[in-house]
Amino acid sequence: MDKNKIPIIGNKIEVIRATQVALVGIKGLVVDETANTLTLTINGEEKILLKSAITFAINQHTIIGVHIKKRPEERIKTKQRRI
Repeated sequence: MDKNKIPIIGNKIEVIRATQVALVGIKGLVVDETANTLTLTINGEEKILLKSAITFAINQHTIIGVHIKKRPEERIKTKQRRI
C-alpha cells in the first residue's frame, strides 16, 4: 500500500519534523482531517496542525505533510504518477 493512501483518522501520529520547533515530538490521536490540516486529541484537548508545516510518523511510516495536502477522500483514491 502506498504510504500516502494510509487512512489517518483514528490513528496515533507523532510529529518528527516541523517548521515550528515546539511541535516536534507531539503525539496524539487524529480525530479529523481536512485538505490542509490534521486535528489531534492530546490529553483530552484538540490541536490543529497544518499539513504543510509537519512531517509525521504513523504506523511505522514517515509522511511529509505537504505530499498529502488533499481532502482525505481525494488522497486515498488518487493514483500516483510514476516518473
